[in-house]
Amino acid sequence: MTDQTAASAAAPNAVPSAAEAVQSRLVGQFADVLSHCTAVAKAQNRDDLIARLNVTAGRLAQPSVRVVVVGEFKKGKSAFINALLGTRLCPVDDHVATAVPTVISYGAEPAAVAVRADPATPSEEHRQNLSVEDLASHVTDQSTLLDGLHRIEVFLPDAWLKSGLVLVDTPGVGGLETAAAVETLNMVAGAHCVIFISDASQEFTAPEVDFLVAASQLCPNIICVLTKTDIFPHHQDVRAMDERHLVERKLAFPVIPVSCMLRDRAWQTRDIDLNALSGFPGLKTLLITGVLQRALHLTVQATVREVTNVLDQCMATLTATVAAAADPAAAARLLAELKTAQEHAAMLRSNSARWQVVLNDGVADLTADVDFDLRSRFRSIGQEADEAIEQSEPSRMWPEFCSWLERRAGHDVTDNYSLLASRANALALQVAELFAGDEAEITHEVGVSLPEVSVRGISTPGTPKVGDLIHSGFSLFRGAYSNMEMFSTLGNMLKWHFLGGLNPLSVGLGLLVGSRSIHDERKRQLESERQQAKAAHRKYTDEVQFRVSHDSREALKAVQRQLRDSFTARAEQLARTTTAAVTNAQATLNSDSASRKASAAAAQEWLKHIAALRVRLQAVADQAQRTVAAPAPPAEEPA
Repeated sequence: MTDQTAASAAAPNAVPSAAEAVQSRLVGQFADVLSHCTAVAKAQNRDDLIARLNVTAGRLAQPSVRVVVVGEFKKGKSAFINALLGTRLCPVDDHVATAVPTVISYGAEPAAVAVRADPATPSEEHRQNLSVEDLASHVTDQSTLLDGLHRIEVFLPDAWLKSGLVLVDTPGVGGLETAAAVETLNMVAGAHCVIFISDASQEFTAPEVDFLVAASQLCPNIICVLTKTDIFPHHQDVRAMDERHLVERKLAFPVIPVSCMLRDRAWQTRDIDLNALSGFPGLKTLLITGVLQRALHLTVQATVREVTNVLDQCMATLTATVAAAADPAAAARLLAELKTAQEHAAMLRSNSARWQVVLNDGVADLTADVDFDLRSRFRSIGQEADEAIEQSEPSRMWPEFCSWLERRAGHDVTDNYSLLASRANALALQVAELFAGDEAEITHEVGVSLPEVSVRGISTPGTPKVGDLIHSGFSLFRGAYSNMEMFSTLGNMLKWHFLGGLNPLSVGLGLLVGSRSIHDERKRQLESERQQAKAAHRKYTDEVQFRVSHDSREALKAVQRQLRDSFTARAEQLARTTTAAVTNAQATLNSDSASRKASAAAAQEWLKHIAALRVRLQAVADQAQRTVAAPAPPAEEPA
């Protein structure tokens, strides 16, 4: 990386981010409410609720909106990210390609970290600091450090990234059926938005459209970007054809033409008009309104939901104290109701709870369905492969056969992963709805990552051994000579002089019968080739199926643990709340009249405070939603 490139990568983006300003205002609007709610929880010694509020505050202060940039090889993904950020961070070269995912997020100082599998404990990751200036030597296909490398993480002091944007530069897909597509879809599954890069040299290819269909099942928020519009003057015609392809597949994605070269030139000359011609201001506005603002809208909703739930639990214990003090005669009925609620909360933690049963049964059913789908697909692959081998000569078509086998396996693995992700998310929503029936208005969002398996790491079948010309010639000579000897001996025994010795007739008969031996030998060799070919492709598909099946099961186990731990923690909070309510009510009932009045008065003050907090929370939420929904200002950069 040149000094100029390093300086560009290290320099902060001078253009203020509208999304960053919105996010900063949200933090300020909710800060006072969160502070008062924390004080209420602290007064009741609820460290669990305080921790919950701290997580909410952290999520609000440091949002993470993941945008994954995907596309075929050499379509300009790295150049697009450089142009979007106004840097020269990602290496761009006609002779090299990105070979490892690069995750770019905000950092106070420029930094880069290589994340790879730890040789001692492969299940854990090892982080190694890198120089930003040497980034190009690590992320391209010419790097010598790719073995075991999972990703490169880059941190930049950029206002656009500070708003919560996280960009992911991915290796080229190369078609839906390739191993790279499986790895890319794994990242798509956890993305808030996908930017699909194609160029204006031609319309979408069939593999590109197929990839968009598969990606839309995992992330419905996709933006198609048409690069290199400065090179191809007919880019508007290409855009129209791309839009028709999307309509034919019932995909409603925008197609935005951009020029990275004009954008780079605009940054160098600080030319606003040239920047407008590049198409990037419109794209950034779309990212703000369609991605960042939508993510902030969901963050506001989650914050209001969490704070409301915490206030509800704090109110429950205070209400029990007030009720016990107001009517001691109804103590038996009050305690009975509180103990019923306590038992109900305890039931939520048990293995017999409805959500636990549905979760366990759902994971078991999904595991069986995904495994059956995978075995069915690979059974079909095996049958088709056997038929192809039986109808051809393996040694002549083996390279083409291996290429087909790898593409077909990659395509079916991708479809199987899509099934896993969609069904796992549906299960998460079903469990959340059941739990919400027992705890007022709880929702839970779970991100299901595709299993990290790479079929590229499995070697394709080797060429089957075949008989050569020397072996066939030797078989001809051996068969012909043996038959000539046989006919010559028979002629001598029967006194048939026309067959005796090595005369032309005995030689011809020997060659005729010997050719039959060659045919039988060639048939035997062909059958041997076919058996070797079948064994080779079965070994390959068995290995792929074994790895994918294992990783699918591990992914579902992780989803099950994530849901179980999350809802169990909520159930424990409810149980603690009901236990505290019972304890407070009993303490109030057992105290004297003066103490009961004092306890009730203190509880009433806290309830008034909580009621005021609810009003304040609603006002802040409305104000925050208006802030998020405000139209994004036009991006006139660079400034």
